[in-house]
Amino acid sequence: MRRDPRLNELAAIGLPSVWLDIAEITGFDAFLDIWRMLSEHNGCQHDGGARLPKLRYFSSYLRFQRNRYICALACQGVHPSQIQTAILKNFHETLDITNVTRIAKRESRANRKTEVESLEKCNFSGTHPPARENGFRLAEPPPSQTCPTSHPVPRC
Repeated sequence: MRRDPRLNELAAIGLPSVWLDIAEITGFDAFLDIWRMLSEHNGCQHDGGARLPKLRYFSSYLRFQRNRYICALACQGVHPSQIQTAILKNFHETLDITNVTRIAKRESRANRKTEVESLEKCNFSGTHPPARENGFRLAEPPPSQTCPTSHPVPRC
């Protein structure tokens, strides 16, 4: 059975390995439902003596997705005010233009570093254009070529 690539998102936000194992066993969507329930349930709050492994609030995952969405729109050249409107519509969250711009810049810088590391592990049989060192922009590889390490191909 093939590993769900969305599990990489959980690792990217720093979930402890025990929770990553649980997510892999239960499946990504079921794990999100469990995580949301634990985050919202008053009896599951960590008080220092709980036996549950530490788990961040589900809102941290939603924030991660929102930030990726902002970066994706910014990389497509969407104006910050349009991104602000899209965030309100799709995430029901109000962000000012300054925060939208700050998040887009921060996420873009962080993604570039991760993407270079991912590409070093991937082999696209020489057909993938090489990354430039400063301010690179990469094209999608043909659908038949996938990264054997399950790293996402950069879009920013």
